[in-house]
Amino acid sequence: MAASPGGCTTPAETGGGRYARALLKVVDAEKPPLRVLFGQMPTKLVQHLYTQRLKTWGEWEQVSVEAEGTSPS
Repeated sequence: MAASPGGCTTPAETGGGRYARALLKVVDAEKPPLRVLFGQMPTKLVQHLYTQRLKTWGEWEQVSVEAEGTSPS
C-alpha cells in the first residue's frame, strides 16, 4: 500500500475509493434506500440476524397480537 507524502494512506489507496463510488451511486439514485450496507460480510451478517429475528417475532406473534387486543390474521 502506497503512502501519501505525509505518511498516511489515502482512501483510494486503501479501497475507500470503491466505497465512495458506491456511496455516490446510492446518493444519486432516484429512490435511494434509507439504509445500505457495504461489503459482503455485513450483508451476510445482517441477513442471518434478521432471519433469526423474523423467526423469533413469528414465534411470539400471538403474544404481540394479544397485547393489542386483536386476533392474528
